[in-house]
Amino acid sequence: MLSIANADDRNARIDRETDARMELQNPDTVTSGELPDEVLKAVHNEERAKVLRLEFKALASSNLPALKDIIRKIARRVPTEKAAREQAGQIIANLTTI
Repeated sequence: MLSIANADDRNARIDRETDARMELQNPDTVTSGELPDEVLKAVHNEERAKVLRLEFKALASSNLPALKDIIRKIARRVPTEKAAREQAGQIIANLTTI
């Protein structure tokens, strides 16, 4: 009979410890006060994307040659596999010497 009571107490302690660890690792954004910050970040990202999309449409519809010129200036060619491997090798070499 005593072992059943001890098992219940042990399970309750495990549940409390698990809940405490989960709260530390993943705090509740509602109770921690972080929710307004997260909402603002999401809204600003969505608004910024909308503005950029509208600017792009306006530029494309009013002055297509200027848009093509801008794209040509900012677009970069994809590096070759050889160049990518060389750069990766240099980065790894720099990491191993630190």
